[in-house]
Amino acid sequence: MIVSPRLGVLAIALTAACAPPRAAPGTRPGAAPSARATTVVPLTITANADTSCWTCHQAKLAAQARRKFTHVPFRNTAGCGACHRSHAGAAGAGAKAGLVAAQPDLCRRCHSGERFRRAHVHPIIEADGCTACHAPHASDEPRLLIAAADALCATCHDAASVKQHGGLAVDGKRCLLCHDPHSSPKAKLLRPVVHEAMPDCSTCHTPAPGQPFARSEREPALCLQCHDGVGKELALKSKHRPAAQGPCTACHGPHASDRKRLLTDDSPALCLRCHEPVRLKLASKIVHAPAREGGCGECHAPHGAAQAKLLVSATPQLCFRCHGKAQGWASERSVHDPVRSGDCTSCHDPHGATRPSRGATAGPATSRTRPTSSTSRRSDPTRSASAATRGCSRRAPGSRSTARSRRGAARRATKRTASVRHCSAPRTRARTATARR
Repeated sequence: MIVSPRLGVLAIALTAACAPPRAAPGTRPGAAPSARATTVVPLTITANADTSCWTCHQAKLAAQARRKFTHVPFRNTAGCGACHRSHAGAAGAGAKAGLVAAQPDLCRRCHSGERFRRAHVHPIIEADGCTACHAPHASDEPRLLIAAADALCATCHDAASVKQHGGLAVDGKRCLLCHDPHSSPKAKLLRPVVHEAMPDCSTCHTPAPGQPFARSEREPALCLQCHDGVGKELALKSKHRPAAQGPCTACHGPHASDRKRLLTDDSPALCLRCHEPVRLKLASKIVHAPAREGGCGECHAPHGAAQAKLLVSATPQLCFRCHGKAQGWASERSVHDPVRSGDCTSCHDPHGATRPSRGATAGPATSRTRPTSSTSRRSDPTRSASAATRGCSRRAPGSRSTARSRRGAARRATKRTASVRHCSAPRTRARTATARR
């Protein structure tokens, strides 16, 4: 078989063994070998691909290659060397036969982030390595887990762990909501931010027969028992629906989180779970910087506010926080009506738009000639009624209206000059006659 370096994906059909089929015991020499089923597995072939690994190991790896999730090096025939050494040469200190280094150092060559090296490391990582929980090649479970998360944790953490949770039942599917599976700055692998009510679970939970996780009250009343500051915000004019009606856990984790204020996700991803129209605007050509950078809280209050749309202050003062230069525009000699009234959003979209300067008008960005006469302005279908009412304080230089005004002014000046000459002529003749006498 010839592998072209230009091919990106190639389906390789190989038999279950690398050598030609051997005759079964008792078969006459020269007899035709029995037919064997072939397995077709898609592989990614690179310019320097070496199919020798797959040729010998495909019998055991073909089934793994068809699983839902695959390790990135395993997807590429040239990636075997990332973890495995060739058959020649000595293995690294403490490494299993065929590996270039021992675990977990082998895995940390790629997975080198801070989250894997914090003060408290999951003991099983140092004892048995990463493959105690993760499959090295492929798996049908997310994150290459060798089993579902709840079942996997239960292999080591049995029913005795109930004592460590205030005697309450433990929901194995939610272990990772409070505990980091790799490392943590806190003991017991707790997430960096922990709810202050813990470990006194009875603050929120009142277990009952058949209801091991029952709570003493529904949200948001349960949360407002402690968070009275949020209650004051909810008394304001504009209220965030999850805060006013619940559940608070739509945005906050009830036990622990990796983020401040126990948030379940970073902004703007957290806000975009519900605010779909805003998500579409953030995909526009022009996006407001705070919205693009996830600063939703710079303009909006998370629970309640005195202004509409949960704005932290009224416009234009809210806009002046960043756009200080615009603060003096209202005192200029000629001022656009929306600027004078502080209505910034009549022209600008606060999240995103398809036109420069974040124009509020929707639609594709096109170059449009500005109407120059009263007739063309009335016939322009793109001109809104409000814009027509406000008008513009300046005329376009060189427009017909401007030229017409100049000609009219010149005619009026000529008439005034002629009138002055006409009125002054009799007086001049009278003075001349007097002088002659």
